[in-house]
Amino acid sequence: MEYVMENTAAEPTMKDIHNIMERLKKESYRFPTMEQRISAILEDFASQKGNLARVYANAENVVECITIQSAHMRSMFQHFPEVLLIDATHDTNASNYKLFSFMVHDAMGKGQHVQHSLLENERKETLRISCRQFKEGCSSVDALAVIMIDKDFTELAVLQEEFPGVRILLCHFHVVKYLQEEVAKEKYNLDAWTKKEMKRLVQLLVGAPTETGYDKIIEAMKVVLRCESKIRLWFDYFDRNWTTCKERWSSLCRGNVPHMGNQTNNRLESSWQKLKTLVNRSTSLDDCVVSILFWQTVNEKLWCRGVSRIGVYVNVEYDDEMNRLLNTVSRHAVELIKQQYDFALKADTEYRYYPVGSYVIMHYTARSGDDIPDEYMLNPDAWTCSCMFRVTRLLPCRHIIYYRKVTGCSSLVPKEIIHRRWLFKNYRKLGNGEIAEDEVVESYEHRPVPLPVSTRAKNQNEKFKELLGIGRQIADVGAHRGTKAHTDLCESLKKFLHLAQAGNCSLVVRRSETGATSEDQATAISESVPQTQKVSQSSTGTQTEAPQDNDAAGEGPVNSDVEELVEGLVIPSETPDSEKRPPVRPRWMISKTTNKSGRVKISAATRRKAINSNLNQSARFEEAVAAGLDPSVGVLLEAIQAGITYRQVETLRSLTILQQTRNTKITVFERRNKPETNAYKLRTVLPLRRIESCEAQVAQFQNRWYCDHETRMPQMGVTVQTGGVVYDMKLLKAMRSWHTAISRFDGIEKAIKWVGKYDESLWSPDDRVWNEGVADKNALIDLLNNVDVLGYFYEATSFCGRTPLDSTCMDLGMQAIIRRFEDQATIFTVPSEILRFPRYDTKGIQELSVWSKLKVAAASMDLSRDSGDNLFFFGAIHYDWNHWCAVGISFSTCEVVIYDPQNTGDRFDAIQGFLKAQVHPLLPTPESPKRFRFSRVDLVPQLDNYNCGVFVLLFVEIQLYGVNATGLGSESGIREAMEFFRYRYLSLVLSSM
Repeated sequence: MEYVMENTAAEPTMKDIHNIMERLKKESYRFPTMEQRISAILEDFASQKGNLARVYANAENVVECITIQSAHMRSMFQHFPEVLLIDATHDTNASNYKLFSFMVHDAMGKGQHVQHSLLENERKETLRISCRQFKEGCSSVDALAVIMIDKDFTELAVLQEEFPGVRILLCHFHVVKYLQEEVAKEKYNLDAWTKKEMKRLVQLLVGAPTETGYDKIIEAMKVVLRCESKIRLWFDYFDRNWTTCKERWSSLCRGNVPHMGNQTNNRLESSWQKLKTLVNRSTSLDDCVVSILFWQTVNEKLWCRGVSRIGVYVNVEYDDEMNRLLNTVSRHAVELIKQQYDFALKADTEYRYYPVGSYVIMHYTARSGDDIPDEYMLNPDAWTCSCMFRVTRLLPCRHIIYYRKVTGCSSLVPKEIIHRRWLFKNYRKLGNGEIAEDEVVESYEHRPVPLPVSTRAKNQNEKFKELLGIGRQIADVGAHRGTKAHTDLCESLKKFLHLAQAGNCSLVVRRSETGATSEDQATAISESVPQTQKVSQSSTGTQTEAPQDNDAAGEGPVNSDVEELVEGLVIPSETPDSEKRPPVRPRWMISKTTNKSGRVKISAATRRKAINSNLNQSARFEEAVAAGLDPSVGVLLEAIQAGITYRQVETLRSLTILQQTRNTKITVFERRNKPETNAYKLRTVLPLRRIESCEAQVAQFQNRWYCDHETRMPQMGVTVQTGGVVYDMKLLKAMRSWHTAISRFDGIEKAIKWVGKYDESLWSPDDRVWNEGVADKNALIDLLNNVDVLGYFYEATSFCGRTPLDSTCMDLGMQAIIRRFEDQATIFTVPSEILRFPRYDTKGIQELSVWSKLKVAAASMDLSRDSGDNLFFFGAIHYDWNHWCAVGISFSTCEVVIYDPQNTGDRFDAIQGFLKAQVHPLLPTPESPKRFRFSRVDLVPQLDNYNCGVFVLLFVEIQLYGVNATGLGSESGIREAMEFFRYRYLSLVLSSM
């Protein structure tokens, strides 16, 4: 692999490593044992300049730690020593050694390994070996500022001892997971909704950026828990275990250390995911070592090739300053600086600054969430700042860039003010293979495990864990033996347990076949290796086996009937020759689990979206509590009774949907036997499907009741219990209304946003008559805030944006226009879904009462031209269910005007035939010699597919005003004109509420 990478321009992929590993597995090794193979592999690795390899073995010669550190790893830490990610993973080899890795954050924003260790266990002494070896191989360890680990408290204790001046942070992912597991414990006795809300609040608490936000979430937790005893129980635990170490896990306490934006160990987890495509729990330990070395070599070569590329980077979206910076630091660093650079150069960015000694105090004039707090201390000599970005990223912040701008510096972001870790020239030599001078004498060593310095007595937990590990290894051995050997081993262990309970832990030996003395037995044991296993136990709980000589004489079965103990416990021999002895350590196979039939595959993006949605829901609840609101279903009932408007959005959105399993039981009761739960204690609503299921169960209950009692049971006489909560039909209907209101709040928000963005200067009519009734923006937004989202007028939001008008919106527009002209004319209309073509309902048209009213009005009015009485009929025609046309009839002139916004001749003929057949016979008959005359109106044609309804309403107004809307004669400004008329009709409709 190394030869290929050094002698070809191709970049080997993980598949190439797979192929090489499979080829090596098929070839026979020169060494008969795994230990010899590992030793040869490590010796070859350490033969290269700068590479280090160590093997630590205990007193029983059992390997407890193998450390691997290449020259590239050591140089990486020398150049990027600020933050170190540390964690261990399992399932990388069949010997159950844990992979313990150290990783740094490089200048490209990627994670780079700086040491790999294979640990036999995770005791403090073993972890300390790996940490000390890391310090031995990396001379610049004093520059280390931050270590990121998971919630492993053994790791925490060791790192505190080995790195006393370093800030240790806990991975957010593991902190959230640990707290959520605590919330789910039975001792708190929380219901499903409380558990879910507490888990979300825990996640928000860990990421809270300010002290104010942190306190708000704490108060929200108290509201969610409700019960005083549960509040006391939870916060006793939380204050005792987490508040005291808040600086390790809380985001608000991390702004004073250079963690480079790392909040989790995700970079380590991602690298292990790639490595585990090569290794698994069935991989032998020597193959695991080879895979780690190959994988590390590929990563190093790819990194070196990336930083060694020659060229000049230019981004067309950057100015000269940023393009110069692009060739000084990595693109990752430029992207971070660019955000600060853009903010500092904005026209509305303004800081007040004044000197205090050798420092400059910067104060942001516009208070916002971008700078918290809004006062910072800047050092113009070293170009440092107290803000979070400069401290955590070691890059120039907006305050430094702004100060250099206003003080007239020639360059805003020169390389002199950038930390050396980010400068390209400082780490490019890593790509050329240059490393620091090696201070380590031996590159490869076998070392004994150092004895623990402390002589303290082990506590009960430590002793239990150590003995449990030994017991598991014994069970591992016995499970792979024959049935008879397994039975003999159980009997022997029972005898050993009896001796241990009596306080007499004897030496473990094997009974000889003859009745020899103890000295003879010791001799027999040493000479009978083919028949027996000499078992010894290490201090770490690892079982070792003496080598066996299968060619020795005297091999045969040994009597396993034990009648007495000689110098201790007797261990029986193996099964007879006829039963083949399996290997002591099992060779695990890869678990190939099959997907369950019918299970829906959920992508990572979908899962992440659901998590973010849940967090946003909890954040809304927290904000509602902080605002003094008390979200509950009882408040929902009050809002429905008064009319739900957008002003109640914060309260209603803070209610959450209670997710229940599909098999949650639904039970219907008589209300007198099972009254409903107090609505003010409920903070969740049922999902729509659950509401429908409850309503279906109520209907079945009513049918059964009628069959049994021959009387009807009203809906208000029953209650429904599901998930431990009892609902009546009023609550269920209120929850259904809540779902509708929540979806319509989005429509109100879009409408308000559209009104805010509307620009009245783009188009305005020449005639003032068209501006009458048009509300200003603030008044219109106030009207939108007062719209009942469950009511009829909500449909007026269809005027906002570029959406076709539905039939309800058309009716609202017609009614608003008719109200404006009711003093000037008598106007009749029909619902917009009645007149439709070509599929129409003759009976439905004829049964409308409007025709008789129209005839009565015509008979009572003087419809001559000079009388001044005006009688009109207007109807919107839904043509083919996707296009609005219109008809206008003036009974004074007996003129029937047909309008098609797209000016299509075929539609005019079709609509004329439809009106003559279906509408004309229903109209009042004009006085002779008058008769109805059909004509068409052609305005500027509709250019889109969504404004036909607006054109129809405009046609109605033109017919009533008797004047055209000037400015519509050209096609250039027709879209802007339609925006104006949408705004106009929205104003007319909402003003008529």
